[in-house]
Amino acid sequence: MPLYNNKPFRRGTQSEAFDCQPCECYNHADTCVYNRTIDPFPDAHLMGGGGVCVGCRDNTEGRHCERCTLGWYRPNGKSMYDADVCSPCDCFPLGVDNLQMDCAKVGFMFA
Repeated sequence: MPLYNNKPFRRGTQSEAFDCQPCECYNHADTCVYNRTIDPFPDAHLMGGGGVCVGCRDNTEGRHCERCTLGWYRPNGKSMYDADVCSPCDCFPLGVDNLQMDCAKVGFMFA
C-alpha cells in the first residue's frame, strides 16, 4: 500500500512474515517511497527504515513531513498529526533582520 514502504517489499516465508512497515508522515502525505541509502539497516527487516514521504501537505516538508515550510512554524504544544500543525509566520517586512521572512520553526505565536 502507498504508505507502507518504510522497508522494501519482501515475500514472507513459513517462519517470517516480513510485514509491510508504515512510513511516519504524521498524516500529511498519502504515499512514501523506500530509499535504501538512508536506511541505517537496509538488510534488517525489523530495524531502521528508509521511508520518505512524498507530497507533504499542510505546509509541511521533510523526510517525514516533520518540518514547517518557509514562512510557517509549529506553535508549541501543537501535535504533529494536526492538519493545521503549521501556522503562518506573519512577519512584518520592516521589522525583520536581513529581510528574512521566515521564523523559528517551533515556538509561540505573539499577537
